[in-house]
Amino acid sequence: VIAALDGEGRLVVAYWSHGDKTMKLLRCNDLGCLEPEVVVLGSLGTLGPVEDPDEWGPATIDMALLPDGTPIAIAQNPSVRVATIYTCADSSCATVETAEYVDAGDCIDPNPISCSSVDFPQIAVAPDGTPRIVYYHAAELRLAVCGDALCRSDSRSTITVDADLGFGHGKPSIRIEPDGTMLVGHYTEITPGTNEARITVCTSDSCVPAVEFDDAISPYTTGAGAGGFLTWYRSGPLYLPEGDFDPRAVVEHWDLEVAVCDQTGCGVAQSIETDWGILVAWEIDVRIEPISDGTLVVAFSYWSPENCGQLLEVILVDPVSGALVGSLGAATVGGPFDLVVRDAVATVVFGGEAGGLQLVDFPLSGSGAGDDSLVVKHCPTP
Repeated sequence: VIAALDGEGRLVVAYWSHGDKTMKLLRCNDLGCLEPEVVVLGSLGTLGPVEDPDEWGPATIDMALLPDGTPIAIAQNPSVRVATIYTCADSSCATVETAEYVDAGDCIDPNPISCSSVDFPQIAVAPDGTPRIVYYHAAELRLAVCGDALCRSDSRSTITVDADLGFGHGKPSIRIEPDGTMLVGHYTEITPGTNEARITVCTSDSCVPAVEFDDAISPYTTGAGAGGFLTWYRSGPLYLPEGDFDPRAVVEHWDLEVAVCDQTGCGVAQSIETDWGILVAWEIDVRIEPISDGTLVVAFSYWSPENCGQLLEVILVDPVSGALVGSLGAATVGGPFDLVVRDAVATVVFGGEAGGLQLVDFPLSGSGAGDDSLVVKHCPTP
């Protein structure tokens, strides 16, 4: 589930429909999304015959909007490790165009799937209105600078962001600054059990050497003004020792860190005191969005032993100190989620347990105590 707001503040959501095994696009025609429009984007791409390639859905989905509000989505078929790009012909989305995104690179392996692999693609739109796609191919992290919405092979150039990947790697991220500079984040296991988070600053034709954070995973970047940015990451081991998973152990083994950076490098990171739930969620289930006063809205989802279910919390964080400003509330969720901020409201979109989508609004103003009325406990009655 990936959500965004168009130029008129309307919600646009790209998601996988398990019922009919297709990629779909939901577009709200009003702020309350009472009469949404659903557009079928299509099935997942494949380079050859495989058994039910859409069985489990995409390994990853991402979406961005062109300046006129036209959506561009990308999804990876895990069965064959190729991606499909979907784009509306215009902002009305009356017609959908698709193209398979593959990267043959310099591969000489006779297996066409290995040669064309595209893993964990993430998409963003540059100020000139063309897409940028960051993804893994074989043992490299690559960045595509696209010349058209479908990022066809004859219209794009490809930059190697990182050719020194170790034993494993996590989902990358890309954020584009107003001047077109790209901030690419990822982490890699440099030796068994030791991870390194990396932030790389790229232009449309090159990247500078990455800033590296030892013993760290999942770097996120947020703006800091005056050409700077903040890098957030979790330090400590990727996994806790077996059988050692409780709030006290989480806080003992993991820390949330933030560093002040610019395009020349980063300062020394400082540790942020935070709740154990955000540390558990940090690797894959965290969303960060700024609001007009500079405060950050952070949504994170994790398994709550107290509720015997997946709990989503939404909080406000000071971007300089990392301190908790207040809680907006919590909800029990049934699937993947995303976060957008609109009209003094933080909106969380998540997949329902029985399919479909659910929207929950958390007002940004209030006492700071948060609304927990949407939390449903699933623990059995004694």
